Amino acid sequence: MRRLLPLSYLALLCFVSVTGCGGASPATYLAHAGNGVALIQWTRNGDTVRGSLSVAYVDPFDLIHLKSGHFAFRGTIRQSRVTLTFEGEPAFSTVWTGSLERTRLSLAYTTAGGAPTTLRFEHGSIEQYDAAVAAIKALVTATRRNRQGRPAAQPP
Repeated sequence: MRRLLPLSYLALLCFVSVTGCGGASPATYLAHAGNGVALIQWTRNGDTVRGSLSVAYVDPFDLIHLKSGHFAFRGTIRQSRVTLTFEGEPAFSTVWTGSLERTRLSLAYTTAGGAPTTLRFEHGSIEQYDAAVAAIKALVTATRRNRQGRPAAQPP
């Protein structure tokens, strides 16, 4: 005779399989900068992380175009120390270092122009990133219209 598992136990198994165990589900962090937004997502396995960085920003010298990028990385988290190494050839330093304290992630890197920079991330979501990108796109569109002599659309 087969034993049936209680429904609550099956619900718990389904939840664990969807969210993952031991950090297997992606962690998502969002950072706002004066000229853009960045999203980091990673999956952690012990001290090792693999993930991606998505960015959308406006270059201060080119206010009528939205720039964006998506970059893969691998890295380590030991205690609160974080090191991310980007694959390929991004337009910034390939190694970012920083710290992870609860829901806050702080990462330092060097820009393509050689300036040291720190981004401060908080737990976030893809939906928050998408909303921030949409807001930046609206600003870029308004700037482009103003430069072309057309009136900008009025906000609702």
